[in-house]
Amino acid sequence: MKNQDDHWDPTELSRRELLKHMSFMTGMVFLGPLSGCNSELWKRKSAVAVEQWTRGVCRFCGTGCTAEIGINKGKVVDVRGDEDGHNQGRLCIKGLMNRDILYAKDRCLHPLIRKNGKLEKASWDEAMKLIAQKFSESIKKSGPESVAFYGSGQLLTQESYVANKLFKGGIRSNNVDGNPRLCMASAAAGYISVFGKDEPPGCYEDMDHADCFFITGSNTAECHPVLWERIMNRKKVNPHVKIIVVDPRRTLTGDKADIHLPIVPGSDVALYNGMINQFILQGFVDEKMVKNYLNFQDGKQKKTWEAFKSHVSEYTPKKVAALCGIGPQDVIKVAHMFGASKATMSLWTMGINQQTLGTASNRLLNAMHLITGQIGRPGATP
Repeated sequence: MKNQDDHWDPTELSRRELLKHMSFMTGMVFLGPLSGCNSELWKRKSAVAVEQWTRGVCRFCGTGCTAEIGINKGKVVDVRGDEDGHNQGRLCIKGLMNRDILYAKDRCLHPLIRKNGKLEKASWDEAMKLIAQKFSESIKKSGPESVAFYGSGQLLTQESYVANKLFKGGIRSNNVDGNPRLCMASAAAGYISVFGKDEPPGCYEDMDHADCFFITGSNTAECHPVLWERIMNRKKVNPHVKIIVVDPRRTLTGDKADIHLPIVPGSDVALYNGMINQFILQGFVDEKMVKNYLNFQDGKQKKTWEAFKSHVSEYTPKKVAALCGIGPQDVIKVAHMFGASKATMSLWTMGINQQTLGTASNRLLNAMHLITGQIGRPGATP
């Protein structure tokens, strides 16, 4: 958008125009995964000339796409993908709209305080004074445990440090939490209990080598489009590549999968136990891995491999089918696809982590890779 001075006027962007742009760009995003490599679709011309490009990172999801931010006279006038990043110059709709949302007319640019039932504009000094007053009143009346701080994964390290010092060291309240606990606590517990470290062993480049993708609890196509296009590129070049999607919902990811298992919500553990039982029956167990590198335990009590086999043997295809709401043959088929692949890569997000059996599901997903030896080589990783 340009004004009379031929410079983009950020205040001209209305909510209606923003939605119009987003609708158009959404079409581009979803066209990408269907047509293979479409790097040109992810590029657009700047509304005005860019004086300087600065590198940054898109923070809208956990993918971590690197971006270049175009600056003109101190204002952001364009955003594009960084060719040197893992996203290879691509950005999805969320990243591409980083420019436009900065200047939406209804964006909140100042504090709001509720007065007489309505939110009214306030100065920062007035807002901070009110917050301090309310905190002081609560602490004086009910003690330091009456207040809390809830942060997020978007806080910088320095911000988290200061918040913790203020609440724990200054106010003397241990009520400090954040959405990362909901997002990743079960994953962290799963990784630590299996590998001893809170870190998945794979990387994005494994997508370029995997022959089977086991996607569970994730709508990758819509939530992480840049990664989904990378998976689609892999499948387009190598048609033998298989995609398994486990999700109670019907999604764009499931629609493009070779097999979609719409399991009953929360029945993941039964499915994974059933798949491990099939690995044993179908001969996909890496005996060397099991004998030399794996230990089994129930809580703090150590168990043998034979005891573990006896446990999962109860999860027959018929039993798993009844618990998960799928066909018995589906359990047998996905286990074969997972185990027989030269390199299987599992991907999961909040559908696994944010459930009551999240830690158990994480452990079993990691265990599936260890037991079958689908780990430690390109494309084979959780």
